[in-house]
Amino acid sequence: MKIDTLDLGTDLYRENRGGDSRVDGRMVRSLDNTPLVWEQAGGLQAFDIVGGENIGTLTWGRIKEIQALAAMIGGEYTIEYDTTTLSARFRTWEQPVVEYVPIGDRESLQDSDICKNIKIKLMEVST
Repeated sequence: MKIDTLDLGTDLYRENRGGDSRVDGRMVRSLDNTPLVWEQAGGLQAFDIVGGENIGTLTWGRIKEIQALAAMIGGEYTIEYDTTTLSARFRTWEQPVVEYVPIGDRESLQDSDICKNIKIKLMEVST
């Protein structure tokens, strides 16, 4: 998996928020009080890139690089996973954008220190 040129390894995975697809619908009533349902395919999806307790770990140095990307206002990035490529931006309105749990001493993290329970919050953008 990659975010632009940052390689995240193969153990992190995409987790959709609210399911794989979405249908937006609304019900209205006709003049003779018959219910009418209007539906259409939903818009772009919010998703997370996640790891777990024992898989999908990242180094502190890599997390700092991801946080630097997230700090770019209006930045759009190419996400590659499996055989899929899409454009996305960080969901900066949901802080923290990158969640993690350091393994070991939290007060003096070095770039090579390992972090687990990774969660990177993203949102698809149209291209």
